[in-house]
Amino acid sequence: MIVVRLSRTGHLALAVGAVALVVVGVCLRPYIVSESERPELALTALEIGFIQDMGSHHEQALFMVDRLDVDVAPVVWRLGRQIDSAQRSELGMLRGWLCLLNVPMVNTTPMSWMTSQGSTNSTPHRHNSVTAQATGGATMPGMATWADLNALARSRGAEAEVMFLRLMLRHHQGGVAMAQDFTEQHRSGPVYQAARAMIQDQGQEIGLLSLLLEQRNAEPMPYP
Repeated sequence: MIVVRLSRTGHLALAVGAVALVVVGVCLRPYIVSESERPELALTALEIGFIQDMGSHHEQALFMVDRLDVDVAPVVWRLGRQIDSAQRSELGMLRGWLCLLNVPMVNTTPMSWMTSQGSTNSTPHRHNSVTAQATGGATMPGMATWADLNALARSRGAEAEVMFLRLMLRHHQGGVAMAQDFTEQHRSGPVYQAARAMIQDQGQEIGLLSLLLEQRNAEPMPYP
């Protein structure tokens, strides 16, 4: 029997490919399934706005994990891979919904659906972030700046661990705020269930991120 061992880069490539296949499959389904066999999916403007913005938010989390130094402590590396796997799977689901609805992947009025203090309409979270260029300068709660991401890519060892943990903690706090705001406005349906799961899963990861920072005598970034 031949055993093939994949590097960390190899695992990342496989994960990217898997999500791409899921999204492409969902997007092509209308062309290979007859009209009568298609399940009907009807979502509100609130749900669509949340899906679009949470998808953009997830993309930056994957961006962060991709820039984490491979030589960090195993516990930090494993947490990064766990976050990558969870958010990549959720991103495929979010993009799949948008494909079925035949609506844009990016919200033309980002965060306009959000009513709480986490909204960029009411707080100073207007960083020059990864998503800002794609959304006309608006950003989302917890998003990192390009300067943050470039610094993370340059950092190594213990410095990379602390920077990644701090950035991802703030990012998760923003994601939970978005999901909580949505579930307060919309209390039923598959998007609601997905948002509730995000709150639970990212809430648990926030606890672990905070613990790992404490073990390294590092303070979290201010939020909001």
